[in-house]
Amino acid sequence: MSEQENVTIESLSIESTGPTKGCAGLENGLASAHTIDHDSWGQLGLLLVTSFNCGYILSFSNLMLVPLGWTWGITSLILVGLVTAYANWLLAEFHFIDERRFIRYRDLMGYLFGREMYYLTWVLQFTILLLGNMGFLLLGGRALKEINSEFSDSPLRLQIYIVITGAAYFVFAFLVPTVSSMRRWLGISVVLTFTYIVILLVIVVRDGKCYVYLIYEV
Repeated sequence: MSEQENVTIESLSIESTGPTKGCAGLENGLASAHTIDHDSWGQLGLLLVTSFNCGYILSFSNLMLVPLGWTWGITSLILVGLVTAYANWLLAEFHFIDERRFIRYRDLMGYLFGREMYYLTWVLQFTILLLGNMGFLLLGGRALKEINSEFSDSPLRLQIYIVITGAAYFVFAFLVPTVSSMRRWLGISVVLTFTYIVILLVIVVRDGKCYVYLIYEV
């Protein structure tokens, strides 16, 4: 097998590795199932918005503006955006150190600060993902109920829509076991995301015209 073939196989390996015992570094480069440095920022941005954030991104403002008001809500949105941009910038800047490639925060933290920080970062990431997915289920159920209420007077409770969202989420999790598997669903995700956005915009415009004297205070 040629050297080029060996490099290709290693770069496509999905076996994860952690810090080695007794030191923070790794003897070999981290395995990765992703190809980097070949996609434009525009393509990557579209991928993240339509496949990972999806239509849920439109609810971020509602989650902050309703309880906090315009001033503190907008301030919080800006702060969260800056923190997110900084976190992504860190991974982008430091993903290649000493001829080693890092695509995971936990691997980067383990290499720089040791085994304890590796596992601490893993726990924090798992907790964030768990809470985030729970929030997605609740928001998805609420969105389904609101969309349905615009077209019918169904008496179904919010819990039913949450169960429907959870079932769809459960099935999708089995169909897409890894991030790399998302490529088969990008087209469907784009269609669903923009359909959701268009429906939401139509409802917002219609409500705005019907309730011209409504005071938009939060």
